[in-house]
Amino acid sequence: MRPFWPLIGVVCLAGCAGYRRTTANRPPAPVPAATTASSEPPALAPTDGRMWLNGSEDVAVLMYHDVVPRKQVWFDVTNREFEAQMASLKEAGANVAKLEDVVAHFRDGTPLPPKTVVLTFDDNTVGIYENAFPIMRKYGFPSTQFVHTAYVGVQTEKGHCSWDQLKEMEDSGLVDVESHTVNHPPDIRILSDDEARAELVDSKAAIEEHLGHPVRFLAYTEGNADERIAAMVKEAGYEAAFNEQRAWMSGPVDRLFLPRFAPFRFDDVLDHWKESAAVPVRGLARVDLQAPGDGLDGLRTPAGVRVTWDRTPLDNIRATRGGDAIIGPDGFAPVPVERQWGLIGRPLFVTDGRKAMCLPYQPWLGTSDAALNELLPGATKAVIGSRWILHNGQPIPGDDRSIRRASVFGWTQDGRPFLGHAQSRVRPNDLAAALQTMGATEAIAL
Repeated sequence: MRPFWPLIGVVCLAGCAGYRRTTANRPPAPVPAATTASSEPPALAPTDGRMWLNGSEDVAVLMYHDVVPRKQVWFDVTNREFEAQMASLKEAGANVAKLEDVVAHFRDGTPLPPKTVVLTFDDNTVGIYENAFPIMRKYGFPSTQFVHTAYVGVQTEKGHCSWDQLKEMEDSGLVDVESHTVNHPPDIRILSDDEARAELVDSKAAIEEHLGHPVRFLAYTEGNADERIAAMVKEAGYEAAFNEQRAWMSGPVDRLFLPRFAPFRFDDVLDHWKESAAVPVRGLARVDLQAPGDGLDGLRTPAGVRVTWDRTPLDNIRATRGGDAIIGPDGFAPVPVERQWGLIGRPLFVTDGRKAMCLPYQPWLGTSDAALNELLPGATKAVIGSRWILHNGQPIPGDDRSIRRASVFGWTQDGRPFLGHAQSRVRPNDLAAALQTMGATEAIAL
């Protein structure tokens, strides 16, 4: 297959931690919020693999560190800033949820209200106990603390909470203590197998011994992890692990590489809730593909635009002008790091030729096609489109700008895939109406 740019095929992407906890690094530039989704698909049974296929809500997992009267480092949040953010969540009608409830949503399909957000804290600084906890208790907001166990009760540049303080917070019913390794290695990937395994296993054991409950979740230090570390996390018995990718937790999710937002993106979360109420695009669409049949000729949109259809679309998808397409049996290539954030929420189509899925794109971490094959084992084709036309049978509203000679891929309600080409300019909303008249339930513009 001749190369295309960008060549996109897998959603497992190396080296995409978007936030570093060092004073040398600066916050990454803001990026557009992901789009959100439609009618909720039926829940699938949880699997023993890495991919959770349920969940129809976009969830923001916020990642805080210290909360202090005055900032000492750029990623600190002041008491006044934190109080203002908690007040904004209450005013917005946010559902501030426990992490375990969000996990149940994506793993099992347990219902979750819109505007769900999770509060997490890394590094166990005493400012969390003295400043953040009283504010969260005032609002009745739960949170999760990720603790590096070698520093519990230890004074470094900052003080760290003791086991008694952690137990006091847990006894309130609002705080859950989970693992952040033992020694907080800046990059666990460079440790030997034995060293990395000890960081994961010993921290879990210490929390379980001191606080008397199973430890289910891990936050990678400085967001760093790879497939080798993920395998150790699974082996150590963690149910889920979080990095520092600046993305929404949106199903399907890779449970060993879950994203979080830094608090300087707090306003983006509020803006996204306003936008997603108008244009919902959530969840996973899936189908068992049937033979394309005899083609679908003569379709005219309400605007009188003629569309023609190919009979063998799975073999005919190619990169379109200005598009992000591709894909084929010659292998998958990771999305370039600089392209990831602009693609979040775009329609991702995956197929093995018999089954197909369409879901909002998320930058799952990885260096191979492992995550894509967790999603659909044996996948041979994957395409990231430019926008949705239909998703789970619902039209996705577009703007009034015309699209010249749009190429559209999708499937009908009886599972027939199609690849269509508009022969002249067509508005997205007109095209969506036309596709519905022919029985299409899923359609993306390439």
